Amino acid sequence: MILGIDASRANLPQRTGTEWYAYFLIKNFFEIIPRDVSVRLYTKSKLQNDFGIVPTNVKTKVLAWPPKFLWSQLRLSGEMALHRPDMLFVPAHTIPYIHPRNTVTTLHDVGFERFPEAYSSSPITGHPSGGIAMTNALIRLFSFGKYANNELDYHRFSARFAISHARRILTVSEFSKREIVTLFKTNPEKISVIRNGYDNTIFSPERFQDAEMKIRQKIGSGDEYLISVGRLEFKKNTVRMVEAFAMAKKRLNAKNLKFVLIGAQGYGYDKVLEVIKKNNLSDSVLTPGWLDMHSYVHLLRGAKIFFFASIYEGFGIPLLEAMACGVPILASETSSIPEICGTSALYCDPFNVGDLAQKLELLLSDQQLRRALIEKGYVQVQQFSWKRCARETLEILRQEWEYMSVGGT
Repeated sequence: MILGIDASRANLPQRTGTEWYAYFLIKNFFEIIPRDVSVRLYTKSKLQNDFGIVPTNVKTKVLAWPPKFLWSQLRLSGEMALHRPDMLFVPAHTIPYIHPRNTVTTLHDVGFERFPEAYSSSPITGHPSGGIAMTNALIRLFSFGKYANNELDYHRFSARFAISHARRILTVSEFSKREIVTLFKTNPEKISVIRNGYDNTIFSPERFQDAEMKIRQKIGSGDEYLISVGRLEFKKNTVRMVEAFAMAKKRLNAKNLKFVLIGAQGYGYDKVLEVIKKNNLSDSVLTPGWLDMHSYVHLLRGAKIFFFASIYEGFGIPLLEAMACGVPILASETSSIPEICGTSALYCDPFNVGDLAQKLELLLSDQQLRRALIEKGYVQVQQFSWKRCARETLEILRQEWEYMSVGGT
């Protein structure tokens, strides 16, 4: 059997949720995929060094020929046409236009259907000198004129195409499965839930004071701070979180309290800057951008609260990381978050700034509550691991392969 895996997201140098999912699945696949299975990893560039030792039955195919945009639909489709594997696994739902009948993909969430206003209408790929026009034309062609070159349409087209053409859909929570079934009228038997994991070799409560102090000094966080992780954008509810922080900080007279927002700039970042300026928080709200894993974990361990008031999450890997590091969580009461956190978080209404601020004040003021949430988090996080995620994913791939091998359709 030849198993093809789209490793383009896993191979990015700056990874976030979906990229970490793909990376850790592939890393764990290296340990458990039978040696009689030939694996092809499709990438845009040479495999990153942090993949470690690659087994002899795993080969990387760098698909780097022009054009550089629409990689999945042009370059990966071309590879499928010329050298089609027996099975293709795509960890991030954008399956190529040309693909094997036996294709499995992961659809992480469908927030773009619930909150379309949180997604940009600007072009997402193509060069201004002509690439954008060509990309628009190709997307119109692939989608029979229904979709254009922007973030919202990209997600909508990719999800619908995946649901229609993949043999099986994986998703990361029962919540996401219900959403896919409801919004896309999908047969629930086609969808399997396999929950994400976290890197337990890095995320733990053990603190390294020197390393922690260095990163604190570098970004100016001081000794007492909240932390949040995710792109600074509408989807992550960054504006309301900053507004709630301003209210809580003022009412508690917490002059030295800071809020560290780790993540790249996203759609709506200009509004984040506006609310920071409006509330005179330029010295209190810190935006260091994307951080490497080790810098992030040192900051996370020292945080007083992990603040995660996202309006919509298919899973939320940072929640597991906060639990594992012994940081109490204030999180949204919506979407998949209660499913992931159970009783180990204090919940808030993400659309109500007053409730966010009130819950923030409560958690900042109540040491006993923080300790209780930390202890519950240590127990809750034990349910999740990348090894289990990889084993269950590989089992689904094996089942689909066996079914097709005996003449299934």
